[in-house]
Amino acid sequence: MGLAVAAFAVAFVALAWSGMVGFAGSMGSGHAHAFGMLLLTLPLPLIAVGLGAIPVCRAIAGGGKVAEAIACLPGILLGVFGVCQAVAWYLEGRR
Repeated sequence: MGLAVAAFAVAFVALAWSGMVGFAGSMGSGHAHAFGMLLLTLPLPLIAVGLGAIPVCRAIAGGGKVAEAIACLPGILLGVFGVCQAVAWYLEGRR
């Protein structure tokens, strides 16, 4: 259950970080500015998805507990949402 908690915590922090960076960075524009925002906001959600995917892959392979894999789903979903938010800030910054 430790990875489930870690994935959820990292995803939650990633969403907060992405919101702060995206809001502050939305005042600029241009491709370089938008790409910099993407580099600042994308790694944390990807880490959250990776942490949550470990127990899911173990369960699929037969060596892990299904309950732990299910417990990781909220962290994975928040991480995917964080990736979408980072890409949205990138697209918004390109305009």
